[in-house]
Amino acid sequence: MSSHDSHENHGHGHDHHHGHHGHHGHGHSHGDGPASFNAEEFPHGPNAPFLRGAEAADELEAMFGGGTGRFENPELRDIAAHRGQVVEELQRQGLGPGSHLLDLGAGTGLFLEPLAKIVGSTGQVFAAEISEGFCALLERRRAADETLAAASQVVHIPEDAITLP
Repeated sequence: MSSHDSHENHGHGHDHHHGHHGHHGHGHSHGDGPASFNAEEFPHGPNAPFLRGAEAADELEAMFGGGTGRFENPELRDIAAHRGQVVEELQRQGLGPGSHLLDLGAGTGLFLEPLAKIVGSTGQVFAAEISEGFCALLERRRAADETLAAASQVVHIPEDAITLP
């Protein structure tokens, strides 16, 4: 990563990769000062593009998932590029068969498959998400894979929730 690139999490469940100009299209500006939110660009909040019903799962997958979308493309997002290293570090910290893990803001499920394989059928990965569209996408991924179905659950959390279910 060059000195002009950065990787940040702004507390709303999704990490962001920034190129040379520090803009990544979700309404925050970056530099040496504090992050700010561009309310004109996103008048309904930074998560508004994701807060769509289950019927939007295909569109969300095309835009953000599938290995080439904005959340899963290793060339667009540092966390996708370093997914293997993140998973290895979790294992060094004790994640293994029988573990229970919460993936808060699971999005497209970038970590769902590798984590489910590690925890196995005696463990559980809880993929929590505020977007019903992403929840539908995650459920579809679980239904298509026995390992995911046995080792994970999708948890929808209302946008305004202050506690986890």
